[in-house]
Amino acid sequence: MKRCRALVLAGMAASVFLAPVQPVAAFTCPEYRNRRAEILDHFVAITNAEASYVVVLGTVSVTGPERQRDGIAFLPMRVRGRQLGASGFGRTVAYDFERRVVCDQLPGDLGDCSVGHADREDDVLLFLRRAGGRLVLDHRICGGTAFGQIDNQLRGAVEACHVRGICR
Repeated sequence: MKRCRALVLAGMAASVFLAPVQPVAAFTCPEYRNRRAEILDHFVAITNAEASYVVVLGTVSVTGPERQRDGIAFLPMRVRGRQLGASGFGRTVAYDFERRVVCDQLPGDLGDCSVGHADREDDVLLFLRRAGGRLVLDHRICGGTAFGQIDNQLRGAVEACHVRGICR
């Protein structure tokens, strides 16, 4: 197992989702054989979850200032891109969503609970959870809710998993 780093959304190389990187001594994440396996494992997990998700591939931007309340950091954002549907990533959409980081779930030595962000990032695959009429991107130390730098091959793998059930 390799050690995680204090990424706002680990598993993303996209700068829009990075916080200051600090080693996390006592916390480890599963080691995947490759990005494709990691993304498909997370896709299968959300399809089996009780919550409802919207899967979008597109450009992410920040739409307002970060705020914190009751140990949770919030950042309003927007994604413009294509939503995953019956025939793959087809319908063009623009969704506002909120990125949430539950600060007390982070390992104690991470320090600041800031969401951290850049203004914009392209080619991001998001798993947005529906919550009370809103869309939410949940922070997870080991990734699973957002992945940056999605190329045509990775996009095709997610489509094949969704449309044809080929998830390997």
